[in-house]
Amino acid sequence: SPSGGTPPYNYFWSVGQITPVATNLYAGIYTINVTDDNSCPANNIITLTEPNLMSSIIIPVDAICLGGNGSANLTVSDGTSPYTFNWSNGATTEDINGVTEGSYQVTITDSCADTLIDSITITEPPALASSIVGTNVSCNGFGDGDADLSVSGGTLPYTYAWSNTATT
Repeated sequence: SPSGGTPPYNYFWSVGQITPVATNLYAGIYTINVTDDNSCPANNIITLTEPNLMSSIIIPVDAICLGGNGSANLTVSDGTSPYTFNWSNGATTEDINGVTEGSYQVTITDSCADTLIDSITITEPPALASSIVGTNVSCNGFGDGDADLSVSGGTLPYTYAWSNTATT
C-alpha cells in the first residue's frame, strides 16, 4: 500500500510480478520496488513464514485391570489446526480411553490436509488368579486349621475380604 509521491505507482516484485499483491508465494524473503509517476523509488522487504511440520507425543496409560481401562493421551504441535484424528480402533477423538491391551495407530490430519501417523502400545496386567491350600483342623473342637491363599496377576496392592471378616 504505497502512499505519497505521485500516482500512479509501478510495482516490481523480486518474483517478477508487477501487481500491488504478489500471489502464490512460498515461505521466503521477497522484495518489492515501487516507483511513482516521477520514477521516485520506494523499497520494502517482507519475510513469509510457514508452519512447522506437525509433531505428536502420545503418553500411554496402561490398563490396571484385565479387560480394558487403558488410554492414550495425544498432544499435537505445529502444523495448522484444527486437527482431525482417526484411530485404528475407530475413535475420532484426540485421546482414547477404555482400551484393552494392544497397539493403536492414529492418523492426524491438519487443516492443510498434511498427515502424520503415530502409534502407541497399551499393556494390561495378567489375569488375577488365586489358589488356596487348606490345613485341616487337627482334632475335633480345635481351632488350628489354616487357609493359605496365593494370589498372582492383576495389579498390586491386593485387598482381601474373607467370609469370617478377616482381611489378611
